[in-house]
Amino acid sequence: MVCMQCNDQLVLSMDMTDDGNYKLACLANHNVMVASLHHKCEILYELGVTALLDGYSREAVVNFAAA
Repeated sequence: MVCMQCNDQLVLSMDMTDDGNYKLACLANHNVMVASLHHKCEILYELGVTALLDGYSREAVVNFAAA
């Protein structure tokens, strides 16, 4: 993700909050909130697919079950 204030490509941290928003922090200490348009179940399903493709079958099953 890109920082909206300084257009920096390097984001130090990206945390997802319980309401589905992303909290970003860049190298210049800008804090930005980005709203997600996806439901939590869609994000968990995509994480499950990614984990399965990467070979983490146990993590994939947990994400699919949570979705």
